[in-house]
Amino acid sequence: MTHLRIALLAVGLVLTVIVCKRANTRSNSAGDPAAAGKAVPSHEVVMRDYSFTPESLNVSVGDKVTWVNQGQAAHTTTSGLDGKPDGRWDSGQVDPRASYSHVFSEPGNFHYYCTPHQAMGMKGVISVH
Repeated sequence: MTHLRIALLAVGLVLTVIVCKRANTRSNSAGDPAAAGKAVPSHEVVMRDYSFTPESLNVSVGDKVTWVNQGQAAHTTTSGLDGKPDGRWDSGQVDPRASYSHVFSEPGNFHYYCTPHQAMGMKGVISVH
């Protein structure tokens, strides 16, 4: 009986070490600056009163943009132009006092809009350099 307990404890210890090593490998992925301990520059866009403020924003590759809903209606941030999503990102519904973030990994001008309020002119652009 004692040998069985020792064997089970040894197996448990080995499994714990394997799980810990895998968790450390995932958290240190090379493509994620935050996981590698580097600070990611952040920018904020406010969603309120059927507008994005600022409507246009200049950021660098690797920067994070967070849209914060400070209004009373739910909004989205959906990449695309003229109500046509391009599939780069879509926050889904962002309720009041909630937020959504996206990290920009390539340069370009990225247009976006609020799906339910696009017809009201709720749109913006992120210029990534």
